[in-house]
Amino acid sequence: SGTQFLDSGSYTVPDCTGERCTFSNSGGQQNGWVTLPTALAASSDVYFYSIGADLWRFRDRYDLAIQDTATNYGFGAETGVALPGEQSGRVPTPEQKQALHDENPTAFPFGQWFTGDNVNLAVGQGEMLATPLQLANAYAAFSNGGTVFSPNIAMRIAEPASFDGGISRIDRQIGPRVLRTIGLTANVRDPILAGLIGAVRSSDGTATPVFSGFPLDQYQVAGKTGTAQTAGKEAEFDTSLFVGFGPVGAPRYVVAAVLEQSGFGADAAAPVVRRIFESLGGFAGLPEVPEAPPIGVPAPFVVTGLVTNSGGSAVD
Repeated sequence: SGTQFLDSGSYTVPDCTGERCTFSNSGGQQNGWVTLPTALAASSDVYFYSIGADLWRFRDRYDLAIQDTATNYGFGAETGVALPGEQSGRVPTPEQKQALHDENPTAFPFGQWFTGDNVNLAVGQGEMLATPLQLANAYAAFSNGGTVFSPNIAMRIAEPASFDGGISRIDRQIGPRVLRTIGLTANVRDPILAGLIGAVRSSDGTATPVFSGFPLDQYQVAGKTGTAQTAGKEAEFDTSLFVGFGPVGAPRYVVAAVLEQSGFGADAAAPVVRRIFESLGGFAGLPEVPEAPPIGVPAPFVVTGLVTNSGGSAVD
């Protein structure tokens, strides 16, 4: 986590002779020497490109470190939520790439895993596929200290006692379903957390302008912007992502927003997440919703402001 890389705005894969050997930050932004917290806050792709290349270069020591970490956090597998149609996504590996090539060499002309594949994977691109629920579940695991849960869509099933919301009997209590626990030590977690906090409040945070005016001193949110590129499309067709959790220190909520054809993560998804946390934290100032009358009791019917054909008021 203390490793520094020089972010000059782009990264060139050593000894590369292919068509695409240089990978760049968005807009070629240069961040100078960066550590992990700064790289997360400022979205330094070059930092992660460098890590991805090194992990592949020294794969005899690190094996498939990126894939193993992603799998531990639940990517590449269904979460187990009790909803139909869930997709497992994909965490690409050298074996998968070769299998895709063998099955359809026209669509996948290269079966060999190159350094560039690891560079792409380090920022979640290439053949990586993830669902919004997987993103939220992974951030939940990180925020709670390393426990990966299978999401529930209900806490309990109860019999109502009356129409006023009272409960007569709890038929079933639905408890947490733990899938696994990740060994998340402080020396690993703390720099990442600092970067996720920095993304919403540091001077170089990609979402700092979005969270300007949000009471972060009362309700600290941490999160990360993301942009999923669409092959062959301009930037406005990118998918905007933001995942946040809070309050830091005693997290209760994770919010993930994924908006297609909406640009950068800070452009669309981050503002949505901010609005949701404003409501969750009690800062939204929402208008009071009148209580609906009990079933069977007619609501009072009030007419005001009607205008007659002559232009006068129809109601005194």
